[in-house]
Amino acid sequence: MKKIILSVLTGLLSLGVVYFAYQAHEWKESAETYKKITLDQNNEIDYREKLLGKALNNEVYSYKESEDLKDILYTYDNKGKSEKEIYKETDSGMDSRYNHMDKYRFDKIDSDGNYSFVSLTDGSEYFLFPDEAKKAGIKKGDTVNIVSNEYGEFVSARVTNK
Repeated sequence: MKKIILSVLTGLLSLGVVYFAYQAHEWKESAETYKKITLDQNNEIDYREKLLGKALNNEVYSYKESEDLKDILYTYDNKGKSEKEIYKETDSGMDSRYNHMDKYRFDKIDSDGNYSFVSLTDGSEYFLFPDEAKKAGIKKGDTVNIVSNEYGEFVSARVTNK
């Protein structure tokens, strides 16, 4: 009699474990579906695809799109990493995926000697160090194409004057 009760209890316990495992799988699928629906309702999926399309077609990002792209890439680059790993990688520099090019008009030289530029597309500001501006041959009144990576770091500058 004791063996029968023990085997019934063991059977019920194993059935409960199987049921719980099945429910856990269902909960995970529901959570993923909910996340996808939420992203789709906020038009984030379409927005991300639009940003990717601009990158692939070498189109110019607006300032807001650049900032959003930096946030998306930072989240993607650091997914599953500890804080220590993130800071170690940031200190050594990160490779750029997408370069951002925008047309800027030379505005002024600030009190620190940095060259200040204003974007012709969205009015955002960009600063170059004096050695970077002199290397590109930038003079007052010039219109300049400035290329920066998705982290906002300077890549190159070229005078266009158009």
